[in-house]
Amino acid sequence: MKCRVLLSLALPLASLVACGRSPAPVPPAGPAPAPAVAIGSVVYGEDGSTEWYAFPDEAVRAQTRATVTAMIPWSGIAIGEDGAVVLGDYGSLGATNGLCADQRFWDQATSASCSGTLIDDDLVLTAGHCVTTLSDCADYAWVFDYLYEDDGQRATLSEDAIYHCVDLVVSSEGDLGGVIDLAVLQLDRPVAGHTPAAVAAPGPVAKGDPLILPGFPSGIPLKIDGGGLVADARATQGDYFVAAIDAFHGNSGSGVLGSALEVVGVLSDGADDYEYLDSCAVVNVLDPDEAQESVVYAHHAVTALCEKGFPSARLCDATATCGDGFCTAGEDHEACPGDCDGLFAVPPEWTCNPGYYGAGDGCDCDCGVLDPDCGNGVDVYNCAPGSGCGEDGTCDAPMPEGWACWPGAYASGGACDCDCGAYDPDCDSAWTTNGCAPGGTCQPDGTCTISIPEAWTCRSRWYDAGDGCDCGCGAYDPDCDDSHQQVYNCVPGSACLPDGTCEEGLPEGWICEPDGFGAGDGCDCNCGAHDPDCDTPGAEVLNCAWGFVCGAAGDCVDAGSEPVEPVVEPGPEPGPEPGPEPVAEEETEPVAEPVADEAVAEPDPVAEAEADAGSTDPLLDAGA
Repeated sequence: MKCRVLLSLALPLASLVACGRSPAPVPPAGPAPAPAVAIGSVVYGEDGSTEWYAFPDEAVRAQTRATVTAMIPWSGIAIGEDGAVVLGDYGSLGATNGLCADQRFWDQATSASCSGTLIDDDLVLTAGHCVTTLSDCADYAWVFDYLYEDDGQRATLSEDAIYHCVDLVVSSEGDLGGVIDLAVLQLDRPVAGHTPAAVAAPGPVAKGDPLILPGFPSGIPLKIDGGGLVADARATQGDYFVAAIDAFHGNSGSGVLGSALEVVGVLSDGADDYEYLDSCAVVNVLDPDEAQESVVYAHHAVTALCEKGFPSARLCDATATCGDGFCTAGEDHEACPGDCDGLFAVPPEWTCNPGYYGAGDGCDCDCGVLDPDCGNGVDVYNCAPGSGCGEDGTCDAPMPEGWACWPGAYASGGACDCDCGAYDPDCDSAWTTNGCAPGGTCQPDGTCTISIPEAWTCRSRWYDAGDGCDCGCGAYDPDCDDSHQQVYNCVPGSACLPDGTCEEGLPEGWICEPDGFGAGDGCDCNCGAHDPDCDTPGAEVLNCAWGFVCGAAGDCVDAGSEPVEPVVEPGPEPGPEPGPEPVAEEETEPVAEPVADEAVAEPDPVAEAEADAGSTDPLLDAGA
């Protein structure tokens, strides 16, 4: 199992507004349960989850970035005055699930609760259990571009990537009898510059059909599994099909793509995510023959949408009119109040949970516009203690000057947030301290007695944490003093030098996991540089479609265009061999040369995938 990669943390938190009254969650000390709205799944064979930027098919990358969206609670989103967005830290994948240190993506953030797919200009398709009520709709934002654009480099988010849910147009309970686990949500505005995904027409898939699963497994940034297969089409029942596909609880609601990149289904549930050992957990790995992932046929949602009369030109060939009961096509609360009430009446400038606007539940300040609830001595949220909210909707007493951490963390009643540029009142009574090195405490000036070096570029919780030698992090990690600690971010076998750099660094341009380079675990291709493992005869080629090999430059090339040196199997030791006398040369039958234009049967990729699921990428084999 490959280990974690270097992730730099550079969060511009100054001048941010907390979107809601709850502070950003503090990472738990041990394993935590999955979000209540998500249902778990599993890995079949070898985990095929790939970072968005590293997925080899450009068409898949383009479509998934345009259409795949993450469901994230408003309490975990902060939008600055300049429109910059920062997502709250819900703890790393490893910390929240109690994973063993060698598990993939251990330190990636877990911000998302469910996944969804854009199927019309302002409609998102997801699982019915992700959003069951209009209240659920209001509590969660839908966020695009929650992904890595490069190794350790998350995409920069702006408020243009953040959307309110304003209507639950199709619900599992209300429109699908509570049996079909699907939902269709309407966003507060069309998603500009994004082409929606097509939904497959009614009709079953077939056993062995290749599948792609994009989504947010366990809440981490977008991953793509291109090696899924249909295990049981359930064509007679027609409600859902069973797939061998690598999924986790945050994948609930993910649109599952077929070979034409149409949404054939939506992930609903499956087997448990993790297997818990004595002291930590590992990914639950099952044989592909034991497939348990339930994928609901997506066309049921479109049928229900059109039967309700929703005026979608793309999906239902229908035209919107004021008075049809749906707020669409440029209608607003002022022009068409009968259609555009409820959450549609929330001003577009509002940046907090739409359910908080004028809800009679307290003054939500610093939310873009003035909350009608403000005034008359009600509680004020998102401001420093004792502050009021001005007529322009901003705090009379904002956060103290210099505060650079999450706004909701200041005087939240939770942990002491130190080294944040100003003193946190929570430090007067808190039992735990964030931001200091192990053993450090917070001083009256808001700084730690034992600080993490300013040059440190990795996650603060990695420094001197006894969790492995974190090299290449800008400063030396004291964990590296222990020779028994695993060294991260270097070539396997490399030591970490006193200046915090690797004794043997990765080649320039390498974008895959550091522990995959020269690790003897297969030829890591399409990684930006040549992997020495590719020089080993017979090494399995990773990250390439069927029929491709890894070229000298480290990229996937057609097997027919790349010269391949013949592999000479070792023969027996020289010496006499028992056996019959050799046949005289003149009696030897000549060996016929192969006919140049003789047809050679190509392998059947689907048949191969059925026989050995997970060893290749069947969707790419099929030419998607």
